[in-house]
Amino acid sequence: CILLASITLAAKEQARENVDNHYFSVAENLSIFNSLFKQLNIHYVDSIPVTDIMQKGINGMLNALDPYTVYIPTNEEENFNLMTKGEYAGIGTVITKRGKYITANEVYRDMPADKAGIKIGYVLTKVDDTSLIDVTTQKASELLRGTPGTKLTLTYQTDTLANPQTVDLVREHIYINPIRYYGMLNDSVGYIFLSNFTQNCADEVKKALLSLRGQGMQKLIFDLRNNPGGYLSDAVDICNFFL
Repeated sequence: CILLASITLAAKEQARENVDNHYFSVAENLSIFNSLFKQLNIHYVDSIPVTDIMQKGINGMLNALDPYTVYIPTNEEENFNLMTKGEYAGIGTVITKRGKYITANEVYRDMPADKAGIKIGYVLTKVDDTSLIDVTTQKASELLRGTPGTKLTLTYQTDTLANPQTVDLVREHIYINPIRYYGMLNDSVGYIFLSNFTQNCADEVKKALLSLRGQGMQKLIFDLRNNPGGYLSDAVDICNFFL
């Protein structure tokens, strides 16, 4: 009993020492990093692009771990929420660039753009006083999105670029259902198109499955083409519907 107690005590002491060494190593390396950055900022021959160099440092550190651990800066939080939750605040359009023009590629039903009469194919030329001609889709998206309840004036053109029209819109909270379509292809075969594994998408898939089964579905085509992935937990839940 005395020997066992001694071994247990020694193991605890070793574990505590390992923890202490780990935290000491963390503190030491943070101190080195902080000191190095200060010296660069003071003595480097040119001014340092702080945000850019920090972003690259963070990315390099995470790349050394694995391809799946990434840093999402604040200015990309909205894109992250769109990818993982299917949510953002805007006018409810998917845009694309054709030549130098930004066009509406998709308009979500009952969203601000749809209510204002914006149709697929319309050319969006200006948000407030900022031109959308020859800008990237990312820049155009940033101008169209914003805080729910904020207003914008959208200038657009329909079948001709000679007659611009304007409309005042109010940004709303937009939810994009990850199931873009589901239905029966014939009397026994159902079809579900899942565009993203967003948060809670398993609930949407379950609703679609129950609806199709109620319509006599015996077989299913589950379309995952161009699905970029997303929440692992929801993907597992969806697999459990079939396995």
